[in-house]
Amino acid sequence: MDFLAENNACGQTLLRLVSRGNAIIAEILRLSEFVPPAFRMDIKQQDKHADIIFDFSYFNNAAYYDHKIETNIDIQDFDDEFRENHIDILNRFYSAFEGIHKYITDLNRRVPVNEEYVDMLIGRLRSDDVYNQIAAYPLPEHRSTALATQAGMLYIILFFSPGILHSEPAKMREIVDKHFPDNWVISVYMGITINLVDSWQQFKAASTALNNTLDVNNVREQSIKHAKKLMQVQPKLVQALKEGVLQDVYVLDNISKLMAFIREANVSIRWLMLHTQVLSTVVEANKRCKLIREQVTQESKANPLQLLQVLMDVAKLELKLREMFRKMLDEKEKKWESCKKECRERMQELADVFSGTKPLTRVQKNDKLQTWFSSMSAQMDSLNHDDSTSAGRKIVQLMQALEEVQEFHQLDSNLQVKQFLADTRHYTFYMQEGVKKNANLVIKLRATFLKLASALDLPLMRISQAKSPDLISVSQYYSGELVSYVRKVLQIIPETMFSLLDQIIKLQTSKIREVPTRLDKDKMKEYAQLDERYKVAELTYAISVFTEGILMMKTTLMGIIKVDPKQLLEDGIRKELVKQVAYALHKGLIFNPKAKTSELMPRLRELGAKMDGFRRSFEYIQDYVDIYGLKIWQEELSRIVNYNVEQECNSFLRTKVLDFQSIYQSKTIPIPRFPPVDSSVNFIGRLAQEILRITDPRSTVYIDQMSAWYDYKTKEEVVNSRLAHQLQQSVDVMGLTGLDRLFSFMIVQQLQELVKYLERVVAREKVWLEMKSVAESALMPIDRLPADQKVYQQISQAGAKLWPPFVNSILKIGQMQLLRKQIAHELATSSKFDSKFLASALSNMNVSLLNDIEKHYKEPSLPYPSEENPLMYELTSYLESIGLSNPFDKIYITTKNIPSLPLAIFMLVITQLPKLQYIKSVGM
Repeated sequence: MDFLAENNACGQTLLRLVSRGNAIIAEILRLSEFVPPAFRMDIKQQDKHADIIFDFSYFNNAAYYDHKIETNIDIQDFDDEFRENHIDILNRFYSAFEGIHKYITDLNRRVPVNEEYVDMLIGRLRSDDVYNQIAAYPLPEHRSTALATQAGMLYIILFFSPGILHSEPAKMREIVDKHFPDNWVISVYMGITINLVDSWQQFKAASTALNNTLDVNNVREQSIKHAKKLMQVQPKLVQALKEGVLQDVYVLDNISKLMAFIREANVSIRWLMLHTQVLSTVVEANKRCKLIREQVTQESKANPLQLLQVLMDVAKLELKLREMFRKMLDEKEKKWESCKKECRERMQELADVFSGTKPLTRVQKNDKLQTWFSSMSAQMDSLNHDDSTSAGRKIVQLMQALEEVQEFHQLDSNLQVKQFLADTRHYTFYMQEGVKKNANLVIKLRATFLKLASALDLPLMRISQAKSPDLISVSQYYSGELVSYVRKVLQIIPETMFSLLDQIIKLQTSKIREVPTRLDKDKMKEYAQLDERYKVAELTYAISVFTEGILMMKTTLMGIIKVDPKQLLEDGIRKELVKQVAYALHKGLIFNPKAKTSELMPRLRELGAKMDGFRRSFEYIQDYVDIYGLKIWQEELSRIVNYNVEQECNSFLRTKVLDFQSIYQSKTIPIPRFPPVDSSVNFIGRLAQEILRITDPRSTVYIDQMSAWYDYKTKEEVVNSRLAHQLQQSVDVMGLTGLDRLFSFMIVQQLQELVKYLERVVAREKVWLEMKSVAESALMPIDRLPADQKVYQQISQAGAKLWPPFVNSILKIGQMQLLRKQIAHELATSSKFDSKFLASALSNMNVSLLNDIEKHYKEPSLPYPSEENPLMYELTSYLESIGLSNPFDKIYITTKNIPSLPLAIFMLVITQLPKLQYIKSVGM
């Protein structure tokens, strides 16, 4: 019975346990990317969350911490808010930890881990070839590579029997001599590497047994041996990859030689990558580990560039051979029939020659030969292509080669060979430098990426065999990680393109003059600027070369994700565009609040010139890289602004939008987050605060007829309606609408604070109650004027301490309403010029919808948009983006009826009116 057969309960149970283990590891790795910032030990976050997030000391005094939260309303409220925002991701973490606990419980219940069982496992792993890999690595010097997978398993299982590690030197010596005679850095799972020097340092028997391996002479011998083999195999790889060498006949005749040096290259690359990689911080602190690594690097004279070159050559040769053998397999039957037909016809021709009927000289009739050749023809005709023993020499050679290809496939998909591939990330820089120098290197990198992709078999094999529903999610995770790595390597192409584009931007914005529509003949040479335009053409050509390089990579399946080079290029360009534009907005909108004169307008003009240069140059190169430049520009700028507005508005919300929940953030094309430079979260907040600072109603006065703010003391203009226009030039329409949205959130916050203040004052303040009583007795009944003006003075003096918060909120709300009004005016004006058809269509749609709603209220039987219908919500969003809205008519909050609110507003007005002064020259 097959051990993994469906009717074998033991095999199926073990298969399910292994499958679940792989799925749990994938979930842990996936969740590691979503740890909330508050748990990442950031100092600022720690200080902020110190009252609600604790370390393991919580379990020593849980009652104290719980009491601290329960007795403080502010901490309790903050704790509830934190839980509401993070409960979904925390539940996933809890489920993962619960899965680990249940997994270990099930494992121990199903398979009690007793000493005898562990000893049997260790005995089998240390003596047998469990995965039958020695056939793929027949040379004795490759024995440790052949047994690398079970060596990793043995390393883990030895911790279940610490006695062997501590006090059984004979067994440890046997294990080291068989599995670790020439290596001490091993891979245990998907690139998780272990340095035995550090890991076994605390175990006497293990560390003693490892001493022979770590002997200086042995380390030197192994280092030199693998470096030498790499030098020997490199010219062979280069020769085999030359155009025209890998023909069918050559491959069939030399398959053994090809397989031999492919095997040698893989073994040496694996050893050098594992033993020269930079260690983790913890392991690097171990002096002996560091010294051995440095010795290997020095003795082998390991050159990362050479190592990467050999890796890419091996991957390319493997890919070519695999494609050739696949083609041979596909055409096997067709070739067989063709050869059989040719042989049969030739036998028949020979039979005809000896029949005497053919008029050929010097050939006498021979009935026996005629009969024999006819018989041979008949036998050849009866041959079946599945019966390889009856084939001719060519067919035998072909069949031998096809048998060899099975060995080749086994080698290519071998887990031990590819364990080193997880360490390829250390060579990302060298890959990128190679692509930067020669864009055609992408073709070789494709083969390397496919070699990496085959490593996905390890975590997926048992999940697939168990028919687990986790197969799709685990496949998506590892495939996504692989594609992310591919994107990371190839991102050097967009980065280099943008460095060239930056030079084009500088030329177009600062050196090349714009040619007027009418130009005098004598000024033609002046405007020609031939040297500058030649430089632009040269840079543009360089960009097109890089584009051609990435497009040469064919569409490739990485795991279960198909990678399209054109899409890869576009995503890379988007990513680099987002990075550079986000950085420009971040650096361009940092203001010095202590500056004597506002930096706002100069900063906006500088940023506007830079953004205009970006847009113009991006439009200029779009045809050379085959992308829709303007579309990408608008989409990505909109995403950057909306994301930053969303993050800035989080400070006004109880339930916040986290990064992984944001519809604007993307893993493929991430929007960078920069550390705050002041109280604002990002550039949109700083811009809003700077505008509010320079138009502060306590230091400036707004004159409606002039649409401008003037300094209260100097009477000089501070800012006018050009502000909104300059904002559009700098941050585009998306920036204006984002700023408008942020002001809306600020207004809502001010209104909420005002309502809370009024409710508290009206209900509890003794001064208010007394003032209210005086006012009502003096002002009632309302059908006559009060008897004395002193009543107002008395009210004003009595409420002097109550009005400042009220006045502050009113002033801030009014200030932001005026700013929103100017933004709406600028949006409306620009939309009529730049998008008149869109503006007209939206305006007509708005009028039609309002007419229909009005008719519905007159006649309820007529249709009206339901609550589920997004029409009104979506139309409002469009109307606001073209400025077809009035901020003064907006409903910002709803609230309960506040008693005596009209009286409170009346008192505020009569209190503040004496402070205002009429200026006849400006009519206000």
